[in-house]
Amino acid sequence: MDKSQFEVGRAYTRHEIRKVLGGDVVSNFPKQDGRVAYCCVAQYTHPQAPEIIFVNRSMQMIGAARQVATQSEGIPVFVYYRYREEPKAYQGVFMAERYSEDRAEIVPLAMKVSRQDVTALLYMKRVSD
Repeated sequence: MDKSQFEVGRAYTRHEIRKVLGGDVVSNFPKQDGRVAYCCVAQYTHPQAPEIIFVNRSMQMIGAARQVATQSEGIPVFVYYRYREEPKAYQGVFMAERYSEDRAEIVPLAMKVSRQDVTALLYMKRVSD
């Protein structure tokens, strides 16, 4: 399978995703060859994913989200719904529209899911399936 063979709505394991796209199997923004290869987040901690990704205090996540915001190509986005181990549903290829550290934007969204660790928002738009 190559990355053009992912089907929107179909679920894939992290190992299947990694086999095609590279990167690690635990981070939200795995990297391959110095670029962010894809995004994988939980719906319960990122309730508006894939359009809005919460960025936590981790310097690794902040750096990767900022990198996504400057990359010229889109990245595949996968969302899982309950458990880290469950397959991840492919959402399509998305590009960053903008990256925001504006507390006035962050706080109301983060409060809806009782998250106090959100330091930024990564706004994404679909560019292809």
